[in-house]
Amino acid sequence: MKRIAKFFTSIGASTCIVVLAAIGSSGIIWWVNESWSTDNRTYLGVLDNLRLARSELLNGYLLTEKHLSGERELADSGRCAYFEQATWRIDDALAALEPLRTKSGFRNGYRIVSEYLTAYKETILKTSGHVCGPSRQTNESLALLELRRGMGEAETRHARVSTEIHSRFRALAKRHDTSSIVLIACWGGVLLLVAAGSFLAARKRRQTEKALTESEQRFRLLVESTQDAIFFQQHGRFVYLNPAGVALFGANSPEELIGTSVLERFHPDDHAAVAERIRTINERKMAVPLREEQILRLDGSFVTVEVAAVPVTHGGVAGALVQARDITERKKSETRLLASLHEKDVLIKEVHHRVKNNLQIIISLMNLQYSETDSPQETERFKRLEGRVRSMALIHEQLYRSEDFALIDMADYTAKLLSQISQAMGSGIALRLETDLESVHLGIDKAVPCGLLVNELATNAFKHAFAGRDSGVLRVSLNKEGQHVRLRVHDDGPGFQGAFPVASAGTLGMLLAGELTRQLDGELVRCAEEGACVEVIFPF
Repeated sequence: MKRIAKFFTSIGASTCIVVLAAIGSSGIIWWVNESWSTDNRTYLGVLDNLRLARSELLNGYLLTEKHLSGERELADSGRCAYFEQATWRIDDALAALEPLRTKSGFRNGYRIVSEYLTAYKETILKTSGHVCGPSRQTNESLALLELRRGMGEAETRHARVSTEIHSRFRALAKRHDTSSIVLIACWGGVLLLVAAGSFLAARKRRQTEKALTESEQRFRLLVESTQDAIFFQQHGRFVYLNPAGVALFGANSPEELIGTSVLERFHPDDHAAVAERIRTINERKMAVPLREEQILRLDGSFVTVEVAAVPVTHGGVAGALVQARDITERKKSETRLLASLHEKDVLIKEVHHRVKNNLQIIISLMNLQYSETDSPQETERFKRLEGRVRSMALIHEQLYRSEDFALIDMADYTAKLLSQISQAMGSGIALRLETDLESVHLGIDKAVPCGLLVNELATNAFKHAFAGRDSGVLRVSLNKEGQHVRLRVHDDGPGFQGAFPVASAGTLGMLLAGELTRQLDGELVRCAEEGACVEVIFPF
């Protein structure tokens, strides 16, 4: 059965249809001809028996006529047997006609012809009864007269039945001819349609084959020209490798690898994972994701590759199309890049550390400087300047200790800055520091002015709100509001006297606050709260 199926597949479906149609049409034409041959044999059988019946009747008539005319010696022997044999021939004609009793288109003809044959037989029996048998006519003249009358009637009936048989069979033959012509025309049309369909199917198949060939050529050109290694495996063995694949495995030609085990060409540490991936592709028909592996070249060296594969069936056998990309140079570049980034991280940390140390030196120098003066005003100026420097030093310290050199957590920074300010300026004051600091990360370009701004506003509170008091409350909040940051500093002191100091530019601290707000692209406003309350709103 497989060979038959393979044979029909090889010759094409359209050819099979043409062959089957030709066989079918030939079978139908044969059936029509065979049916007509059967009818024709029946027709000839009836005519032959009718001819023999008439011949027997004529022989009986002639002998009987001689017998009745006085030639008894010559005509007496066997004359009555001829009449009997004539009736037998008619019985044979009826038997030959029997197959047409149930034939479509001849049922009525069968009845008429059989009636005519029966009447012909009865006429012969009646005629023979006058000249033969116990009831024969004893008067020879009358017997001769009855014989001639019966013979004439028999001839009339013979002519009638012959004419009817010829007429009926001519009609039957005409019907057969018409059926044959119709069938031949129909099957000719069918064969023409089949031939046209086969031609169109063959042309479409040729176009499809041409397109498939062109597609295969494009695919092969793509596979052969790509820089990535591509190979096809079945049952875990190499079946095909492109030139890049041959070069990747260190072979001189594909034949060195085709038929060998794919698993053997991978690092031993990857064998378990590669074997599982091959089973997943070949048995479960599932693609496997990109994975980094090491392949073993024919010269014994290892190459790092990225491998991906999809299931493919070729020739009825499951396999996989595998793509492998050499990433050895990329891995080396990544290693060099990571080393360079590490060096830059160390360098940046060292820069921030040195800046912080230099600022600490500046603070120490300022301490030495204002320790030599007796003027309280000068001492106050030095302390405020020291606070500003400390706020910048704290930023560099945060960056030095942070893993992210681009952003500073302002919540942690503000808390530490406020702690330093309260320790430096809040001696002798029972200060209650209330903070609402949300985690806000700013770059150093905004963190520095924001830190200085917190320093100026908090220092201003210690200088003006808590002067001459033994207790006080300082509230500082830092929150995100959409794409903006809101910084609020609020104390419970007497508040601002007269116009808002920024507008009047009455103090250096508030002038700095206004300038720092401008650097932040923000807005410095006075809150409608008791005491001194200032808000700064600026974008990220």
